[in-house]
Amino acid sequence: MKRKLTANKGGAALLLAGLLALPVSACSGGTNSKATARADELKPAAVEAVKLNSPVKGSNDAWSLPNADLQNTRSIASGITKKNVASLKPAWTIDLKGTGYFGSMICNPVFSPDGKFVYVQDLSNNVFAVNVETGKVLWEYDVPASASNGLGPNGVTYYEGKVYGETNSDAFALDAKTGRRVWVTPNLAEKTGQGFNIQPQANDGKIFISTSGQLHGGVAYALDAKTGKVLWEFQETKNPDEREVGGEAGTGGAWNAAAIGPKGDVLFGIANPYRSIEQAIEHPTKLLYNDSTVSLNPDTGKLNWYFQAIPNDFQDWDMHISPIYVRQPSVRPMILGSGKMGFVYALNPQTGKLIWKTSVGIHNGHDNDSQLALEGKFKYPPLPYTFYPGTLGGVETNMAVADGMVFVPVTNGSSTLSSYQETIPSFPQGGNGELVAISLKTGKIVWDHKLATPLYGDATVSNGIVYATEFAGNVMAFDAKTGKELWKAKLPAGSNSPIAITGDYLIVPAGYPMEDGQTAQLVAYKVGYTGEPVRSVQAGSKTPKKAATEPTWYRAAQKFTPAQGKPGN
Repeated sequence: MKRKLTANKGGAALLLAGLLALPVSACSGGTNSKATARADELKPAAVEAVKLNSPVKGSNDAWSLPNADLQNTRSIASGITKKNVASLKPAWTIDLKGTGYFGSMICNPVFSPDGKFVYVQDLSNNVFAVNVETGKVLWEYDVPASASNGLGPNGVTYYEGKVYGETNSDAFALDAKTGRRVWVTPNLAEKTGQGFNIQPQANDGKIFISTSGQLHGGVAYALDAKTGKVLWEFQETKNPDEREVGGEAGTGGAWNAAAIGPKGDVLFGIANPYRSIEQAIEHPTKLLYNDSTVSLNPDTGKLNWYFQAIPNDFQDWDMHISPIYVRQPSVRPMILGSGKMGFVYALNPQTGKLIWKTSVGIHNGHDNDSQLALEGKFKYPPLPYTFYPGTLGGVETNMAVADGMVFVPVTNGSSTLSSYQETIPSFPQGGNGELVAISLKTGKIVWDHKLATPLYGDATVSNGIVYATEFAGNVMAFDAKTGKELWKAKLPAGSNSPIAITGDYLIVPAGYPMEDGQTAQLVAYKVGYTGEPVRSVQAGSKTPKKAATEPTWYRAAQKFTPAQGKPGN
């Protein structure tokens, strides 16, 4: 049966990593309990002395990296406070011309270290730079339509005067002042599969990227920041015999930026293997390192440890969001991971051992089915097989950390498998969202703010305020201590995009028009702005590119019978 991927105007059929990947855990599958933890693991520990390799100067004040800093906290200093947040008004907008499968733009904007320039990438993989004060487009790096798969979330990174990004198969570096290409490293992704969809991470002269799922498995790379030379690569599906189990949809892969851990180690969240119920029952296998968080040596790419959240996955429960390295006073150091399975996991940063895990959003009793199938205890269920969280649900987008809490954007929606051979579940129609705050010390939920439509924008924190975008087309601000709504504004289109902050500015992509009259735009809100916003059009896009339909790998996956994959790792 062929299903067309379309968005429901009421809510949820789209998103960035939406189709793809999620976690693999070294523990058994989830439970429906809201939090589980070993008591001895919850005792506060002194924060270790950690020295990151060449941390970006001023990374707490300038959002130059994908998630604000090397640890992926998505927490930033700014001029926006609880007293003035209600005065945020649009200062400028830019009409977006790039097109992709999930709209025009879902990237996370980044800034120059002085906060004066913002750099973004649309879903056609074009990159452009904007003057933050004026909204003027300064330059654009345009790519041919053949160089984009239209998926995202993509996005670029600023590092030492250059802007780094990818097309579908290549990595590149641009001069941040002019947009001139400095180098390109071609053909890093296979032609069969989902290509590159990740925002690069940068540290210690290296650029860390990963393909999404490919025919022969997703691959993480370290590139030399000055030359683009490949320094190492890491296969994200351990067993070579299992790298083709996802067929053209691909196996493993990563979708969101790596974190930099205690000793400069590189932490990726890895996606799912696209297997069916039949495969999970008849040929059970953990399929390491799919649905996992992995820690890699920054100099060699060798594995330090892994934590697999969902072994033997057949529910598309990627552990795909950016890991977060937590190092805060009075809170023990930890790595946070999550994904479409709807659990948040706190891990020991040295070993990957579980500290606590907490369930968020709606679950309907199927959390352990993959693990039970691995153990030979799960038989063919009645059809149709419907499960929560669905393939665009759970924790679909990135979390944020500040003040002893992690802030988690949650989407609720079910998915259904109508046969035992399907490898891609149905996409949810409708659905709602939640923004959840969890204590880092205990793993307990502190507050839970319910929303009418999916929460597909990453959480972002500044000065005790948590920001997020709602798919219906709202940007919102909440009190970080209580979850109380402080401010809300209607965007010019639906949004499945994260927010970035610099000074008095909140930069928000609204890239998904949901009805007639809406326009995909990049919007800059400014504290205390008065007057009409300045409106301009994305430069260099002479002709809007044809909107993407179904990706070729998705069409092929509907007809593909996956390779069996040998049991055993």
